[in-house]
Amino acid sequence: MSSPLENKLKEIFDSNRKAAEIIKKHPGQSFEQIKKTFDLNVSAHVIVSNHIGLFVSNVLNRKGDLAILAGSAAKRIVLSDPRIAAAFQKLKPEEKAARAEKIFDALASGLTSYFENFKGKELDRAAIIEELTTKVTKKIAEILSKF
Repeated sequence: MSSPLENKLKEIFDSNRKAAEIIKKHPGQSFEQIKKTFDLNVSAHVIVSNHIGLFVSNVLNRKGDLAILAGSAAKRIVLSDPRIAAAFQKLKPEEKAARAEKIFDALASGLTSYFENFKGKELDRAAIIEELTTKVTKKIAEILSKF
């Protein structure tokens, strides 16, 4: 059985390990830059999770056509993700529209294909929401890094 001190030390080491991993992923950036990026990613994850939760509920409750529901969710995500807004700040309106369309297409097709290929999986709403949130959040980051 671990003592309270051992548990506290483990907690400190685990949190420092996570901090070190974050810092390694942002070489050459200041603490303020890393913190800003981290805060933006956390905010984006929460926003995406909310939109994905609504999408999953609508799909599982059969509240419409899958492609339309996926398109609606993708549009809401593109319009509300702070990482996209930050990346698009200095772009011309036509560039913003073209890039937003690419992100929208990727998200809508990914959300649609997830449920089209869903057969045989266990229906766990929370797990589905978390899995889709992670996929969508990573997909947006991947697309933004290519621009």
